[in-house]
Amino acid sequence: MRCRLLFSLVGVLLLLNPLYAEDVRPCNDEWFEGEGTQYGGIAGSNGGNCGIYVEEGDFHHCAMNHIQYDSSSACGGCVRVLGPMGEITLKVVDRCPECKLGDIDLSTQAFAEIAQMKDGRIPIKWQFIPCDAGDDIKVLFASGTSPYFFKALFYNLRYRIAKVEYKKSDGSYSEIHREMYNYFVEQGGIDEDKTKSGPYFRLTDVEGGQVLIENLEYTAGEELSTGVQFPELKCADCAGMEGGTAQIDNCGVCSGGTTGVEPNSSCKKDCIGYWRGSAYIDDCGFCVGGMTGGTPCGNGSSIDELLSDDEAVTKIELFNLMGKTLFSCENVYEFYDYLLEHTDMFVVKLWRGENVEYRRMVGGSLMK
Repeated sequence: MRCRLLFSLVGVLLLLNPLYAEDVRPCNDEWFEGEGTQYGGIAGSNGGNCGIYVEEGDFHHCAMNHIQYDSSSACGGCVRVLGPMGEITLKVVDRCPECKLGDIDLSTQAFAEIAQMKDGRIPIKWQFIPCDAGDDIKVLFASGTSPYFFKALFYNLRYRIAKVEYKKSDGSYSEIHREMYNYFVEQGGIDEDKTKSGPYFRLTDVEGGQVLIENLEYTAGEELSTGVQFPELKCADCAGMEGGTAQIDNCGVCSGGTTGVEPNSSCKKDCIGYWRGSAYIDDCGFCVGGMTGGTPCGNGSSIDELLSDDEAVTKIELFNLMGKTLFSCENVYEFYDYLLEHTDMFVVKLWRGENVEYRRMVGGSLMK
């Protein structure tokens, strides 16, 4: 069982590089595009490649494509994902080996918040953003960690970790090797003085911020509190306002903040709820085109025309728009009698010998 005990630290120090004292570091606002897919996720476990525990019921997590997973450097980072039906913020806790550059594999529940499940693969646009991680980076030492063997996981991060170092006796720092599964490992330990109760770390994030953690006791298998967090960087928003709140919305427009543009006011959802989608309602009242896979209805034929067709209909099935079978018969006359009492829109499956065709029943006509 994973313990949730917090331990106080002795001599924990937050170190800010003087160069960044005024928060003048350059901000990374790069966007990526790819495909979004879905998998079961790892809620209630630490079963992802990153080794990070995800609380039961927390489905806001994802697996990063193998290229941008980048030997676990994406682990613990947060991404803002724009999908066809909206946006979502997710934490990277896993790796998707088969995904291409720009692709993200979302937990099933997260996928359902930004697309229809039947779509399978959807176009997405996304960027890394700071995580709402609170004040405290957490550390989990693996079993057997001591002055003679080092293995630890760092998580609950505002920004992704770029590197972890330990301080040597001469005051210099030595980088600790990071494994593909996101643990930092040194087989011979990291303490030159083997009598120390714990190491002295320097953590650097991907934005260049740093923190120092001193004398963290080796307590294996328990979540340890560091009392420090990577310094927050106030970046310019999409309108160029430092520390502003404007964002690219689902219409692809910089909105909110000081822009004067209401988010998502520059476009509309189509008939299946997709922003900037191209699905539309055809003359028969069906949502077609775009991501629906449907085609607009063509010219109709009357029941009488169906009766006089040279190739006789041998079987008919009637479905509602959800695919449920409503009626089945083997001649058009029974079908005609059924329609006298039902006027809703239906999907009709017709057998002409071995040949099968589908029609839509609208207003007494069979639409192609």
